[in-house]
Amino acid sequence: MRSLIRELPYERPLVGGLYLYRHGGMPAGVFERWRLSAAPDGYRFLRVDLNAEASEGEHSTLYHLVLNADGEPERLSFRHFRRGRDLKGTLLFEGPYVTLTRQFNAERREVTLEQPAGTRFWFPSAAALGLVAAPGAGPGLTLNREDDFNLWPTYLEVSSGPAATITVMGRPVAAQTLNVAWAGQRRAIAVDAEPWPLQVDRGELVAVETRRLHYQGRPGKKIVSEIGDDHGI
Repeated sequence: MRSLIRELPYERPLVGGLYLYRHGGMPAGVFERWRLSAAPDGYRFLRVDLNAEASEGEHSTLYHLVLNADGEPERLSFRHFRRGRDLKGTLLFEGPYVTLTRQFNAERREVTLEQPAGTRFWFPSAAALGLVAAPGAGPGLTLNREDDFNLWPTYLEVSSGPAATITVMGRPVAAQTLNVAWAGQRRAIAVDAEPWPLQVDRGELVAVETRRLHYQGRPGKKIVSEIGDDHGI
């Protein structure tokens, strides 16, 4: 998979996956690869490669999220590619303050917001919804891709649905369903026990995980996946 920041020797890959997107039941020309790795002092890095270059929008986004030992975000770096435009951004979490810096080709913009205590953060991808995959309601924060990835403070509601079985690569996988809602947006997701999304349904557009790979031992050593094979994860 492509990444903004390559894995370093001190990182230990933990788990990764691949989502394929379908629109109206047909392939949408979009796939998403992700991988989570561990670093010293309890830090974890989540990398996501969301590739929609074969879709109608012809765009692509790379994310690199740093999570501290408490599982809270400290820094998000991202880069969005689209025909004729290159957008780079960094999101820093410092206490109650969040600072977003974006660069559009040669233009630079910066904004700082104060976030309420208990704010839950995620970014626009199927894998990132795993960051808020727990029932509850309260302040949320994400990035609005339709507004050049500007900050989007909102009220987030996550409610439990029934248990379900999701078929991935022909194998049944036990899942818990969740309904995620914010600012008129709704996602029906199914997560495994970890929890990482197995499926994300936003109506016409559905992302289904087709690969899941776990690692153990020395950095980069793979074990047999629960779901499918490596496939470039």
